[in-house]
Parts: sequence; C-alpha cells; structure tokens
Amino acid sequence: MRLRIVQKKLIMTRGDSEAITFSRTGKDGQAIPFVNGDKVYFSVKKSYSDTQYAFQKVVVSFLNGQTVFNIDPDDTKKLAAGTYKYDIQWTLANGEVKTPVKGDFVIEEDVTHE
Repeated sequence: MRLRIVQKKLIMTRGDSEAITFSRTGKDGQAIPFVNGDKVYFSVKKSYSDTQYAFQKVVVSFLNGQTVFNIDPDDTKKLAAGTYKYDIQWTLANGEVKTPVKGDFVIEEDVTHE
C-alpha cells in the first residue's frame, strides 16, 4: 500500500518503503526551488513534547529543486502501530527557518514480518 495523505495526515504501513516529495511555492503559486546550502527536515515523534525522534530524515541535496524524503523499512518496522506527530521544517542557506507542515503520522500494523 502506498503512503496516503489525508489533509495533513500521513498514513503508511509499518516496515514499508515510501517516498515523500516536498516542494516550496510562493504566495503567487510559483515554485521556489531549494538550493545548495538549504536543509529540509522530516521529523516524526510519538508526541510533539517528546525529546526523542521516532525517526528523522534530513535532505541537503535536491532533485529539480524539490526534496525527496525516502522512508526505509528500518525507519518504521520496530515502531508500534499508532498515531505519531510529524513536521516538515526547512532552514535555508540565508538562515530563514519555517515549519510549513505538521500533522498526524499514522503507522498501520502489518501482518508479514521479516
């Protein structure tokens, strides 16, 4: 099953491989590419107040100005099924920091285990 996005809720099956493509647009809807020196984070925790990440991805190289977060099976296969919290944050080369997206990250149970 593929990663599903329902509003700002991300839903995936535990232990699967997934990819999330994230791009930036201006108020006018025009694409604003990420460039060398930018960092984009995809962070997942059990709750917003947790001090430890369930897992985190950091991207510093971009495909056509877009970020691709690759979620590997090892990132989720040992996590308990349930609802976690996530956000996507960028730190641009010029020092600007924004967190434009956050929401629920649901890990559904799987039947087959390696």
